[in-house]
Amino acid sequence: MNKFQKFVEKLIYSFGFNGSFYNIAKEIEVLKQNLPANYLHREIVDIGCGDGSISLKLIPILQPKSFIGIDLYSSLVKRASAKGLTALVKDAENDPLTGDLGILWGVLHHFTNPVATLQKLNREFRSLIIRESINPNRLWELGHKFDKQELLKVFEKAKITPTKILDTQEKSLIIFIN
Repeated sequence: MNKFQKFVEKLIYSFGFNGSFYNIAKEIEVLKQNLPANYLHREIVDIGCGDGSISLKLIPILQPKSFIGIDLYSSLVKRASAKGLTALVKDAENDPLTGDLGILWGVLHHFTNPVATLQKLNREFRSLIIRESINPNRLWELGHKFDKQELLKVFEKAKITPTKILDTQEKSLIIFIN
């Protein structure tokens, strides 16, 4: 992601705007129908929780022991907290994190160095669930836009082999890592 894109992202998120211009209902349903049982009832950190809207949709599916959201932008953390979530300001790329299950729902493409950050998070968490768009033509998507091959190349470069990959048929993948 270039400096201008990062500036625009920071500007929008610092005002607490975390608009999602796509329908995630199908993705949520694909996750619900195909979730491996070993991803249930875990201590979850939602990395890049934004305003908590998606977190609230994931909680009933994952049935966590505990659930904490983190985000880089305090304005988004405030909005997530106002929705009843426990949320903290943290920088997933630079702050040390630790946990049982990390979720990155539409977050990987925001990182300055997705390969290094994926390696870091893989060391810090026992498991990960990553949902990422593979539609490079998404008009309203901030951050770097991956196509499917480029996204899978990030995992290859990070030397991380996904346990399971779900194609949501909505131009996104849900990737499980143990």
